[in-house]
Amino acid sequence: MAQTRQGLGLQARLTIGGAASLLVLLLVGMAQEQVWVLFASPVDFLTNDATGLTPGLPVRLSGYRIGSIDRVELQRNAKVRVSLRIQPTYRPLLGPRSRVRLDQEGLVGSTYLSVTADPRGKANGNTPLELSYDPPVDLKGVLLGLAQSRIPLNRLLDRTATLTETSLPRTISQVQQTMEATSSLSRTLERQSVLTATQARATMRTYQELGEEGRQNLNGSRQELESLVPELRGTLKDVRGTAQTSQRLLDRLSGSWVLPLLEGPKVPTSAPTGTTSP
Repeated sequence: MAQTRQGLGLQARLTIGGAASLLVLLLVGMAQEQVWVLFASPVDFLTNDATGLTPGLPVRLSGYRIGSIDRVELQRNAKVRVSLRIQPTYRPLLGPRSRVRLDQEGLVGSTYLSVTADPRGKANGNTPLELSYDPPVDLKGVLLGLAQSRIPLNRLLDRTATLTETSLPRTISQVQQTMEATSSLSRTLERQSVLTATQARATMRTYQELGEEGRQNLNGSRQELESLVPELRGTLKDVRGTAQTSQRLLDRLSGSWVLPLLEGPKVPTSAPTGTTSP
């Protein structure tokens, strides 16, 4: 009995000690939470739409949680100021160029606030930091626009299907006919090109033969002209001498009494009379 009581007392003491240890760890964790919250630097941003932003929402940097949303307050200018609680260890990773956006894990997962890093921003960790906020995409508007654009798309697809069923066979048939005509034309051109090439070769040979004969005739004519040049020169000299002799003879006759005899007597011209009677 005494041993049983001692075992129960030891078990009770162990249970009480374990519970006290858990309570101490819980209090230490809460104290640490309160301590880093007290020493956390203020980080805020303004937005025109705070849909989905609630206190306690996790704040993540590169997928790692570094804090949470502390307060969401509506300002007098109708804008919403969102204050973040960032752990002091990760506060130097944020800077003036850091941006905030609302993200989601997958399609149906939990939402969180994503922050981009700016470690070179040189922001003072003790002064408030105001970040830029990128509002989430309006899925409702996107789906509505997609639904509205689907109607003309369906019409276009229907018209395309109708055109494919009606015009495409005719087009294919016309293309086939055109290809057949083109093939026939190419064969005809090939035959004509062969004939034309043969005629062209024959014509070239004729031109060559005529050119050779022409060159031979030209050489013969040149030789004949060269042989006639001395005779022509002698004939011209004789003609020139004959002309000079004739000119001297005419000069002598013009001053002699022979020229009037050669001309004959002159016939007197009758003077004009008046009107004659009938």
